[in-house]
Amino acid sequence: MIRVFACLVLLSVGVANAQLRLQWHAPPSGSGTIIEDGAFDRAGNLLLVGSANYSSSVIMAKVAPSGRLLWARLISIGSGGNLSTIVVLPDDSFVTAGSYRVGGALGTVVLKRSPSGEYIRSLFVPDTNPDTVEVRRGPNDTLALMTSWWNLRIITLSIDHDLNVRWRRDYRPLTALIYLGGGGRTTDSIIARIPRAYVNSRTFPYLVVYDHNGTLLNSQALLPDSIEGAAGSSMLALRNSHEVYAGLFALGPDGWRNHLFGFDAYAGQLWHTSFEPTDSLSASSFRVWFDPLDRLMAVWNDQSGFRVLLHIDKETGQVVRGQPLPLPGIHQREGYGLFLSDARGAVYCIGVGYDGNFANLRQMALKLDRNLRPVWHQWLTVSALVSWSTYDRGHLYIMSYGSSAPAPLSKYKILPVFSEGDVNGDECIDDADLAKLLEGYGTADPSLDLNADGIVDGRDLEELLHNFGLGCEG
Repeated sequence: MIRVFACLVLLSVGVANAQLRLQWHAPPSGSGTIIEDGAFDRAGNLLLVGSANYSSSVIMAKVAPSGRLLWARLISIGSGGNLSTIVVLPDDSFVTAGSYRVGGALGTVVLKRSPSGEYIRSLFVPDTNPDTVEVRRGPNDTLALMTSWWNLRIITLSIDHDLNVRWRRDYRPLTALIYLGGGGRTTDSIIARIPRAYVNSRTFPYLVVYDHNGTLLNSQALLPDSIEGAAGSSMLALRNSHEVYAGLFALGPDGWRNHLFGFDAYAGQLWHTSFEPTDSLSASSFRVWFDPLDRLMAVWNDQSGFRVLLHIDKETGQVVRGQPLPLPGIHQREGYGLFLSDARGAVYCIGVGYDGNFANLRQMALKLDRNLRPVWHQWLTVSALVSWSTYDRGHLYIMSYGSSAPAPLSKYKILPVFSEGDVNGDECIDDADLAKLLEGYGTADPSLDLNADGIVDGRDLEELLHNFGLGCEG
């Protein structure tokens, strides 16, 4: 068992110039809409799915990179429903899935739509009562559909791009009930689920792993002796063909702890790391993912209440580096809830700050570089909670929601700063910056010394080359 102490100094945050430039606000729907998921097509158009909160309809919408709403579809699925997940196919058609209600009957629905949003076909999975529905890519033009029958079992299906069912597997532990189905993740080799089981007044997560032929590779209770435990797909990360990393939070004799397990899908558990006790709300905000640099990343709250970004050794579970996420200290409550990585390994943290009962609510963003060092912080222009966010081609997209106004989708261009290599201040790290740095190489010129160590050397050159092209995206 490994304990982690966040003993790093909390860095102050002060940014003179805004580093996220608002490109546009584009409400893709009417008031009360909550967007659950989104995906980009080949042209960079953003497809969004969710629910129309003040009706029984579900919503699908497509927004161009310019912010123009290309189309929106409000459709009714019985007396209520929700679309929670989307996958764009190679021909730019898309598959979306969620739940539906017809009278007293509940089920799972999968819809295939054309690039223009027109109906192609649908798949209904009745007799399911899902708390979470997810559809993920599989190998060879297949998709994995993950749903559940609440308080009974989890259900996993393999379907092709025409929504034909290849196989279905229902799983229920021999000595427990599935309390919540949770979601899952896929690679080209495996499908991993992490439901929550219930037995003898205790709840705890289960790890269930299939291959894409439907063979059960692994099923294992995680900390079954806990008083209470839970997990979800945001605490599940997969790598290569068979590596599974499962996070959870559990209440034990010494309080709430976050835990992280490393598994081989075939060989079983490889290691287990636990983190310092915290309260239940903080423990539930644990997140695990792989970034584009193939690093196992996590977000955890320490005992002092600071949120800490962690780089974890995937071979041992040891913490390689940790960085408390700095807060501005302007509002009574401030925190980050969404985390995005770009191709360079930088992390963007999206959150809000507010006073009292959501008074003076403001969105905010924080950037950390690939070494987890804070680069900038910025307050954003939207006064609303954040429901969803994504990164694409040098831009951040943030979806907000609220009860009094249309839900705006905001697009921000990410601008570079001097320390990243923008030595001439033109908001694009390119050949001009490289030529200028090379001209001053070996000097003590502070206008070229990116890391302020007194010398323009290979470290500065490496940083510029790593960030080359940042800010130059259209």
